[in-house]
Amino acid sequence: MKGTKEMSNQTRLAETRNTKNLGDSRQTIIGITFGVIQVVLALRLGFKLLGSNPNNQFVGGIYSVTKYIVSLFEVIFDPILIKISGISVIFEPATLISMMVFGLIGWVAMKTFAPRSFHRYERTRYIDDSFDEDEE
Repeated sequence: MKGTKEMSNQTRLAETRNTKNLGDSRQTIIGITFGVIQVVLALRLGFKLLGSNPNNQFVGGIYSVTKYIVSLFEVIFDPILIKISGISVIFEPATLISMMVFGLIGWVAMKTFAPRSFHRYERTRYIDDSFDEDEE
């Protein structure tokens, strides 16, 4: 049969390329930002519960950085003074509430910027392996 080519004489070369999701870098930035906020608030909560010295530079720095975040929620509950074995510690519900609120905001932001679809491109070409000298 002249003019027809057999598929067995062809080689299929396929190149597959996955595109990078644009949401990845945004999610990374959001995750790091809200993660740092959560860690600093957790440090504040722990320092308050352990009765740390607020005059210490590190502890005072944590308190001063987080006071703006926690002040949004201080009017909801008063701090609770707890006495354990003669030691007084302070539990701040405002810090715990701010951790929950900022955790929720971070989660919503991560879901908002999540990649919606994944694109995959495939380019295929066929190379004819046969060389027919009779067809000239």
